[in-house]
Amino acid sequence: MNIRPYKPEDKENLRHICKETAWDSYKADPNKLECVPIIYNDYFTEQEPEYSFVLADDSDNAVGYIICSVDYEKFSRLMDTEYRNRVLAVAPDETSLIDYFLFALEKIKDRAEHFHIDMLPEYQHQGWGKKLTEALVEKLKADGIRNLSGCCVSRAAASYKMYTKMGFEEIYDYGNDVVSISLDLSE
Repeated sequence: MNIRPYKPEDKENLRHICKETAWDSYKADPNKLECVPIIYNDYFTEQEPEYSFVLADDSDNAVGYIICSVDYEKFSRLMDTEYRNRVLAVAPDETSLIDYFLFALEKIKDRAEHFHIDMLPEYQHQGWGKKLTEALVEKLKADGIRNLSGCCVSRAAASYKMYTKMGFEEIYDYGNDVVSISLDLSE
């Protein structure tokens, strides 16, 4: 197992991981399931791939990833146009996920450099999430990025505990034990 920068040939594996870890209700509907990587993956690998890292198995196949956007304006604009249109073409009722995502991000726009992390279940809870996050943090610091945030993190999730141990702090409370967290990278 190793962590390495994203390569274009990883795209379909990352989309597969995104679908494999989607909500059960989405897995039951192929159209809804196709919306998940459009919303939570495609922008990052298509528009800002330099901020994507992969957890690769011994055959160099992606089994997990961390993806990040550091350009809030570009992210918001393209999610509201290009990626919304892609969702409309597949499952029109699912554009509300984009609306919620953009709403959540608007609440932290002063720290809108945000990430998503995902991995196949058999690789979870083994420390790989922390290592992926550390790889991204190193790249962001090298590029002079000052913050890294995560939107809509459940306080009940195991990942929340990992992030707080790494120094992430809550920056917005959406209610129902869901928060946005952020790590100051300027230190």
